[in-house]
Amino acid sequence: IPAALFMAVTMTLVRAMAPDSRTPEEILRRVSDSLATQNPRNMFVTILCAIYDAKTGRLDYASAGHPPPALIREGKAEYLPLEPDMAAGIMAGLSAPSQSVQLQPGDQVVFYTDGVTEAFNAAGELYGEARLLAELAGHSDRTAAETTDSLLKSVRAHAAEHPQSDDIAVLTLKRAQ
Repeated sequence: IPAALFMAVTMTLVRAMAPDSRTPEEILRRVSDSLATQNPRNMFVTILCAIYDAKTGRLDYASAGHPPPALIREGKAEYLPLEPDMAAGIMAGLSAPSQSVQLQPGDQVVFYTDGVTEAFNAAGELYGEARLLAELAGHSDRTAAETTDSLLKSVRAHAAEHPQSDDIAVLTLKRAQ
């Protein structure tokens, strides 16, 4: 219950602070500072914050301890670069620098929780980052929904009957042609 309440507070803070912030870095700093001031259990949350301009195709993003998003472009998949930083809520003064990528028509960006890459199978093998990129590569022709569904099916097939040990969430953004 404490973790669920901490996440609910985090989401409320993001929604409240985003309209008055100009960059993902600023949103994450403000949210983390607020969480850190009232955090007697020393809890934390990983967050990837992104702002997408549909007119220009520019995606600005920053991470507080969250896995890097994957870019699918011309049949290849690679991780977008991230400046490493700590998770939000641990201490005030988080400095998760904003970065940006110019998306081309047809590009997709896949955001996911670490439960995707850390999904275990019965043999104790992780789904892993390499498998994630391999699953995403070669599928530029898919819709965002198809990319998301395909990745989730691949993770489920890998884990098979092994119980899920962490949250699994995927969101795919595709720039229109």
